[in-house]
Amino acid sequence: ACVRASCSRSEANMQATMRAAARTAGSASASVSRRAQRRVACRAADTAAAGAYASALMDLATEAKVLDAVHADLDKVAGALANNEMREFLLNPVMEADNKKDVISKLAGELELCSYTTNFLCLLVDKQRMNSIEAIVSEFDSMYCERTNTTLATVTSAVELEEGQQALIAKKVQEITGAKSVKLKPVIDESVIGGLVLTLGSDGSTQIDLSVRGKLEEVERALAVAA
Repeated sequence: ACVRASCSRSEANMQATMRAAARTAGSASASVSRRAQRRVACRAADTAAAGAYASALMDLATEAKVLDAVHADLDKVAGALANNEMREFLLNPVMEADNKKDVISKLAGELELCSYTTNFLCLLVDKQRMNSIEAIVSEFDSMYCERTNTTLATVTSAVELEEGQQALIAKKVQEITGAKSVKLKPVIDESVIGGLVLTLGSDGSTQIDLSVRGKLEEVERALAVAA
């Protein structure tokens, strides 16, 4: 009887421990879920804000008849942000606004940005939205391509393409898509080995793989099926 009682108490203790662990796990899971939901909500809010700023700039540039100039400016800004030091400085939330504006002013002179683009960047500093600049540039680029019937073509190659090669690719994409114009975005990726990968549209919905890596992967798949 003592043995059975002891076993019963052990089982009861074990069940109590398991229930407590389950409650703790459930609480932790709920906490993680809430944090994940907050992150998703923040990302959605940032995306919405980026779209709103891009749309406002699009309307302003269109009305002022400087749409192409502003679009070209934002490409230059995106290029400047590829410099890690510049990116970290401008996106640093604790950096003084005046210091950021001084750098933007110098950058505007070096890149020959129009006043609309320069003023817009300073507005982002004032509104503490400089951390969204990359998303804004991306949204603006999509809006520009849609409004001007421009097809965005990302060309990924192992080595830098010459201007003549880029022009030939752009012409071929224009023939295929029937777009009014084509914006070519070259990307270097040594893993493609040779050839190129052509991705059409801002959403990357269409991809043409003419790379050596792509051909090798086809061979591997074929061998795997044969085996």
